[in-house]
Amino acid sequence: MKYPFLLAIVLWLLPGLVLAQVPSPGNAQHVVQVGAFADPEKAARQLKILRQKGFPILTRSTIDEAGGTLTAVLAGPYANRGASLSAKEALEADGWSGYVRTVPVPLGQATHVTHEPRPQSKIQTLPETSPQAESVVAPVTASATAIISRRETDRAARSASTGLAAMRANDLRTAERLFREAVAVDSGDSVFWSYLYTAQVRASKPAAAERTLQRGLISAEEPATLAKLYARMLLDRGEKDAAASILQTHRPLPASDIEYDAFLAALLQQLGQYTEAGDIYRKLLTVEPSTGSLWIGLAISYESLGDRPDALSAFQRALRAESLKTPLARHARQRIAEMQAHD
Repeated sequence: MKYPFLLAIVLWLLPGLVLAQVPSPGNAQHVVQVGAFADPEKAARQLKILRQKGFPILTRSTIDEAGGTLTAVLAGPYANRGASLSAKEALEADGWSGYVRTVPVPLGQATHVTHEPRPQSKIQTLPETSPQAESVVAPVTASATAIISRRETDRAARSASTGLAAMRANDLRTAERLFREAVAVDSGDSVFWSYLYTAQVRASKPAAAERTLQRGLISAEEPATLAKLYARMLLDRGEKDAAASILQTHRPLPASDIEYDAFLAALLQQLGQYTEAGDIYRKLLTVEPSTGSLWIGLAISYESLGDRPDALSAFQRALRAESLKTPLARHARQRIAEMQAHD
C-alpha cells in the first residue's frame, strides 16, 4: 500500500516520537525479582509481606509467553548491585528465591537504598502464595561474569560514584579511568558500562564508546540498557537492520521495559515488518493502554497491512489517550478524516 508523504515522514520519525510519549524511564537501578504473578491479589499479598519486613518494593507489569499479563514483585531499588545482592541473600535466608536485575525506575520513585536489609524475622509465606508454587521466576541469563564478593562490588560502586562526580565536574579523563576500574571489578553491572559509554561519548570518542557497548553486551547480566544505546548509535549511522538485530537479540522480558519494546516496534515498522511491530504494540497496550503514541504505532501497522477498520479504531483510541504530542495528534486526525471520507 502506498503512503502519503506525510505518513512516510511520520514512519521515519516514529521511534523518537514514540519514545517521547512513553513515560520517562528514569535511571536503570538494581532490584531483586522474587516472583511474577498472574493474579494481582497474590502479588499484593507478597508485596505486603515484603513491606512488613522492611524491604523497599516495586511492581512492574510484564507479559508471559501466552500473552497474559503478569505482575512482577520486586524488592528495591538499590543504589548498586552489591546492595541488591545482599538483599537477595537476605531474601533467600527467609525462604524466597529471586534474581538480581535492573529496571528503569522513575526518579521520583527511587529510594536509593544502600544498607543491607535486616528483616526482623523469617518471612513466612502461605502455601498458596509461595513464590515457587504460584509465580513465574525467570532464570538468570548466562553471562561472562564471574561470581564476585561483596567487597569487590562495593569497591566498584565507589569507583563509579567518584567517576560520576568527576563527570559532573567535566573531568572526563578521570571519569573514564574510574568507570574502567568499575567494569574491570564488576563487569556484570550494566549501569557501570553505561557510565563508561557516556563519558567516552562526552569526550568525543565514538570508536571507544562503541567498543564499550560491544563488550558490555557480552559481559553485563542485564544488557537491555546497553542494547538500546547501541541500537540508537547504529540507527544514527543508518544501520537499521543491525539496530533491530541488537534489540531483538538482547530483548528483556516482553513489556518489562516499555521504552525498549516501543523502540523495537517502531524500528521494525521502518523495516516494513508491520505484523511483528503490531504484535509488540498490542502487548504493550495491555500494560500501557493510555499511551497514545502506542495506539498510533498500532494504527500504522494495521493500515500498512490493509486493515482500515482496525486502523481507524486505533487512531481514534490514540486521540482519546493521554498526553499525545501535537505532531502525532495532527497525523491521527488527518488519517481519520481521510478514512472516513473514503467510506
